[in-house]
Amino acid sequence: LERIGMPSTSELIKSAKAALENGDLDGALSLCKDVLKQDKRNYMAFVLVGIAMKRKGDFERSVQAYDRAVSVNETLPAAWTGLIDTLSEIQDPDVSQLDKLLKALSIVGDRKPGNGLRKAEISTKLAGFDQKRTPDAVSAWTEYADSLSDDEAALRARCEAIRVFKTFTDDQEGSQTSLYLNAVESLFKMAKLV
Repeated sequence: LERIGMPSTSELIKSAKAALENGDLDGALSLCKDVLKQDKRNYMAFVLVGIAMKRKGDFERSVQAYDRAVSVNETLPAAWTGLIDTLSEIQDPDVSQLDKLLKALSIVGDRKPGNGLRKAEISTKLAGFDQKRTPDAVSAWTEYADSLSDDEAALRARCEAIRVFKTFTDDQEGSQTSLYLNAVESLFKMAKLV
């Protein structure tokens, strides 16, 4: 029950959104804190805290707020999209941040152009940390290639899948796999697509 004279959580959320729009980040954070005092699991309050903290440059607290929002409701896209935007700005993300970014991109799917390419690039970075993730990176590049309507761009994406496989696969020199990959790469170079 609301106390007499206290604004409702929806009124506080509206005010917090207005504060964000006006650049009053501290005001928005204060209003969100008031919301969370009334409703400890308010999805929108956590999302707004994530936005405000990102704008303040505090990416760690922004990610924490979005994580809290996801824990409240993982089916809504706002927190996942916020995670993508925030994690994408971190200069040298660690493996757990890359994993979280990849998961967010997978959940949001193709709602934003370029997500397929970003998934492939992140999967490649993860393969650089752990060779066991190479098949995931190759699959991401192949899926990205399959989503493209431009044949030349799709072929370039497939070439990248081959490059990733060749780079991160611990293969003995002279093996059939290595010879095959070199032959395919040579064909692509002859076609001037690499």
